[in-house]
Amino acid sequence: MPDPLQVLPAEIVLRCIEFTPLSGIAALNSTTKAWHGFLDTTHKDAVYSSQAHKLYNKNPRSDREVTKLGRDVEAFGEARCDKSFVQYFRGTQGWKDFCKRLMMLERNWCSKRPVVRESVVQVGYDPVWRFKPDFKRRFIVSTSQSGGVCVTDMDDGRMLWRLRREDVRMCAHLEYDQESGTACWDRFGNAIEVWKADEVERGSFHRIGILEHDCETRGFQLSRFNDKETLCVVSSEGKGFVWDLSVHPPKQQKVLEIENEAVGHLDQGKDTVCYSMGQRGYHVCSKSTGEMLGKLDPKDCKNIFHIAHPPAQPNLTMGATNHGPTATVNPPQNPRKDRLTPLKLYNGPHPVPRSPLAIENDEWGSGIISGNHMCGVSRGGRVFICTDFVGALASPARFAETSAILHTEGDGSTFELGGWLSIKNGRCLFEIIDNIYVFSLPAFGQLPETGDAQKPIWATPISSAPQLAVPVSFMGIYDDCIMHTYTTLGFRSPSSRSRRDSDDDNRSERTRAFPTKAIRILSLAPDLSRPGKELSYVEGLEVHDKTPRSTASRSGLAPPTRGAAMQAGLLQLMALLTNNNEDDESSEEGEDFILDDATRADFYASLTEDERRELQESEAMEAAQELEDRQRTAEMMGFEDDEGRMEMLRSDDEDEVAVGRAPYAPSLDDGDDDEEESEWEDEEDEI
Repeated sequence: MPDPLQVLPAEIVLRCIEFTPLSGIAALNSTTKAWHGFLDTTHKDAVYSSQAHKLYNKNPRSDREVTKLGRDVEAFGEARCDKSFVQYFRGTQGWKDFCKRLMMLERNWCSKRPVVRESVVQVGYDPVWRFKPDFKRRFIVSTSQSGGVCVTDMDDGRMLWRLRREDVRMCAHLEYDQESGTACWDRFGNAIEVWKADEVERGSFHRIGILEHDCETRGFQLSRFNDKETLCVVSSEGKGFVWDLSVHPPKQQKVLEIENEAVGHLDQGKDTVCYSMGQRGYHVCSKSTGEMLGKLDPKDCKNIFHIAHPPAQPNLTMGATNHGPTATVNPPQNPRKDRLTPLKLYNGPHPVPRSPLAIENDEWGSGIISGNHMCGVSRGGRVFICTDFVGALASPARFAETSAILHTEGDGSTFELGGWLSIKNGRCLFEIIDNIYVFSLPAFGQLPETGDAQKPIWATPISSAPQLAVPVSFMGIYDDCIMHTYTTLGFRSPSSRSRRDSDDDNRSERTRAFPTKAIRILSLAPDLSRPGKELSYVEGLEVHDKTPRSTASRSGLAPPTRGAAMQAGLLQLMALLTNNNEDDESSEEGEDFILDDATRADFYASLTEDERRELQESEAMEAAQELEDRQRTAEMMGFEDDEGRMEMLRSDDEDEVAVGRAPYAPSLDDGDDDEEESEWEDEEDEI
């Protein structure tokens, strides 16, 4: 057979190569010098740019994103286009290198036990409620359970800007568009505030409008389509609102008439908006005309599968804990293969369901549209999957062919706090009890497969220890990472005020631990700083890793466990979960949390003999290691132990710090009254 290079024009050969996988191109490249020159020299960019486009769009991507790659691959590696946490495509050396990076990333996503690096970011001292990453501007916008808005540097964890909790209500919902830097959060009175990122001062925002509504609003969602920002709002009183945020001031485009008692979850496609209606499933309407396009009722689905819940985390022991923020944010550290636990998919309903809710009475919450895919999650721990969203609306037969229900061991305990979902690149995130599941969706028009053909399914815990488990309030899946709220023990260094008072009160200057919700980032991006070992890890680390997050000290010894501080953190968490705020007024931020004798006795009684002995040893070591532990934690958190500097502040922490302050916006309602400001500075701590 004659060589195609000798008998066919180069254009025909290139056209044939467009349909050849990369493995075939690699084989051709090694056959003869002529093929090597043709593929890797003469037509290198043409060959690999075509492959790059196929790889980049291999998985069904959200139609709210721009999926076209630029003609210049180096431009794609710029911050404005690189939508990855670790800036994975920065410094790409041509289309071939771009294909290599895509292949390594996809291989890790598709492996049974992917290599994962981790970062845990503590945002001030308040628990995170909602957050949104901006990979273009390299920061994270977040709201808090205590109120306020914070903007945190994505690379080093510094707080760049904030609004005080007097200005933003507690547990405010947040939507964000990173292309334009538009942020939306709700406030009391059925109104939504719209803010815009300042392109001059990085991380700061200015308000551009307030969207008022004449009925009770339950939820809202912001998306971008064809360079047009659309905010959809849902009311429980039979109305839906569509706002155009691409114009200034924002303009209301349409008011939709929908059924009453919408539960508040909604999502939108390019021309559609999907409302969650609880037991009535999901209703889909046209954003432009308001016409009802159809209903998706999961109880009509006949294709049933189930997933067994992963084994419980080991019980908390004082010597093997991994609490608190990591020493660095970006790049993440400590590659391991046990952070995502592989799971199995089986045919049929779950044999031992935890939820007593029958599917006819189940309540459906969050629903997400992503291209042709649509997913929803229920109170009873069921997950609805449809791989032809448009076809299922038009035809009951198509609905039956492309829809499935996944049964899990959910018991409804995490549903009230959100019942969150996230879809990206053919993968779906959802929460079940104390774990987040990562489910690989089937291809367009197909159903999930079991057995050897099963795509990867993983689970990861939502807290650093089972005793700290609190339902997530936001999670998201992105090109190279998974992000979610993560309950753990945060650390607070002594403030300047408490240092000055310590001599008078004879109080020791020790780092205090407290329960909080931080941001956990699981990066699946290969480590490009290690050529040839991008996906390597220390063998056995996933089995025997007992190193605390605060890392070993300079002397090489592991730091002591935090004994009483950990006890205090667990008890504070229990008070937080039970909303026990009766004693908040009597506790000040400068005071350590002290255990009374009865509580200490109960805590010791709950421990095993080994845990009790380990605890006593750790408490004995704390006194000798106190100064070294404080310095290490100060470095980890970005604090300097000098009295005049603290890099990260609580949103209401107004200790008298002269420099290093995180800037904050002035109050939207207060005047320039110095007396009011002074009173606010002395405000007592509320958890």
